[in-house]
Amino acid sequence: MKRLFLSIIALLAFVACEPLSTPPEQQPEQPEQPNPKLDIEGYWYMVVENHIYTLDIRTGQAILVDYYYEDSTWQHDEKSVIYTISESEVVVQIAGQDTWRANIAVTGDVLSISNDDVAYIFIRYDGLEGSLQEVKSEIEDSYIDETPNDSIITDDYFNSEGNVSAALCAVYISMIDAVAEQLNLENIRIEKRDLFEVPKSITPNAQEVLTVWEMWYKVASETKVIIDNIDRELFYSYYNEAVALKAFAYYNLAMLYGVVVEYESLDSCVIYNANETLDMVEDMLSSIGEVLGEEYRLSNDDIMALRAEVALYRGAREFAALLLTEDADFELAVDSARYPQYYTLFGDAITIYSESKIALLKRECEGEDTTAEWLTLNEERYGYWAMLKRAEIATEVVGCEEFELLMPIPQFEIMRNPQLTQNVGY
Repeated sequence: MKRLFLSIIALLAFVACEPLSTPPEQQPEQPEQPNPKLDIEGYWYMVVENHIYTLDIRTGQAILVDYYYEDSTWQHDEKSVIYTISESEVVVQIAGQDTWRANIAVTGDVLSISNDDVAYIFIRYDGLEGSLQEVKSEIEDSYIDETPNDSIITDDYFNSEGNVSAALCAVYISMIDAVAEQLNLENIRIEKRDLFEVPKSITPNAQEVLTVWEMWYKVASETKVIIDNIDRELFYSYYNEAVALKAFAYYNLAMLYGVVVEYESLDSCVIYNANETLDMVEDMLSSIGEVLGEEYRLSNDDIMALRAEVALYRGAREFAALLLTEDADFELAVDSARYPQYYTLFGDAITIYSESKIALLKRECEGEDTTAEWLTLNEERYGYWAMLKRAEIATEVVGCEEFELLMPIPQFEIMRNPQLTQNVGY
């Protein structure tokens, strides 16, 4: 795998940053004292693909380390950093590189460094190797999981039912991340804190905003590989399931961010708004036939429930009521060893559809206010935020502004894709 880290990077950057007009040699020899209001000293980390970047920040200086996983081993590069801070602006000098400036902010345990070109989000940690090892293990596991995808588009890969089934199981594993992180993001919007009771706010640079975006596009990407390569006649039920899972990802992206991006090539994409995406989701779901409906996987009744939610967004309550069946029962299995953090929050499964949730959807079809029942539901609140939006009571119940009904587009994605524009209000 080609290394992503380049020796010419600015602070954790993969693109060149604008140098200062004043040459580095004319900068003060002694760094200024950091703004005491910014508690930046300590240990921070950020994950980008197979890289873990850590910052050990002290007064006026820091150590930047790039740990990268390559050829099944961990390697690292280390560089010294000198910085000065004036109010909310930081000037950074990495050894042997140009000086650049950016805005800097600390919110709780999140450190953001951004300018017009780049945005980086770091998380505070204790600096212990054991804590870093947990992150390394997750990266190693993800590369093990993704290894089949490197060969998934070979001519004969999908000739095996076992390979097809394994590829779909990998999608469900990705969905656990997507749904769990979505619940966390929605909790920040609803409660102003994450699921671990840490006060948080939602901004274009918030790590949670980017994480959920990336997780759902990972699901969509994995399903696309299956859809594009599977023998539809030989494995029709698996094909149907892959289409339904892609539709599920698009539904959540449209509901959260108001847009869905489909890339036709590395340089070309089509951006669909929420209404266009919901049309596409309904077309996808209504065009497929039977699925296997195994435990912890989508059944046809679950697919009908998803179609009902789409219909409710469109205001088609009578049609939604016809689609709902009491047999909808969909959970994502949470393995305690693989996902200890999620297991602590949700137990051994995250509930998507159940008999009690279908009952609430049916009452919503009748035009009833089900808010109180959702709050007392003895299950995960997946679907609660979507219901508040559909019923047009989110601003009243949550106390958010109208523009906050949509999450911001991650600033990182806007920088990557100039065709994207930020949602109004952010």
